[in-house]
Amino acid sequence: MKSKFRGVEVHDIFYKCSKTYRMVEFNQIMGQIRGTDARVAQYLIEVDPKKWARSHFDRRRYCIMTTNIAECLNGILMNAREMSVTKLVEHIRGLLQKWFWEKREATVKMSTPLTKWEEKRLRRRSNKSRRYRMHSINLYEHHVVDG
Repeated sequence: MKSKFRGVEVHDIFYKCSKTYRMVEFNQIMGQIRGTDARVAQYLIEVDPKKWARSHFDRRRYCIMTTNIAECLNGILMNAREMSVTKLVEHIRGLLQKWFWEKREATVKMSTPLTKWEEKRLRRRSNKSRRYRMHSINLYEHHVVDG
């Protein structure tokens, strides 16, 4: 985006827009971008927000955009780097405590031993398998045809 829209001062707003999790905040910030330069807003919508905005990602991100734990903590602790060591450690402890609590609460609310994601995946496979036709070859082998 920096190379496509040189001189347009929306980079900080774009960064904020890409990092927000809530659709309401996303829409408000996109309004700011639209107010600054409508071409940029149109370009961002055409690119598809699912590719760059956390608020549009359809799977749970666990508040990070990476699977590398070092990159994850670097991103999360960006603003906390100015703290003293003891405050930084306390901040990290608080984050971990919050994450584990949220995971525990989500687990307690689960009605099956599978996650929501796995339930959905299993349901799709089950629906697809209803079309299959099975023919027994012998007691232990079967021929399955998509049908």
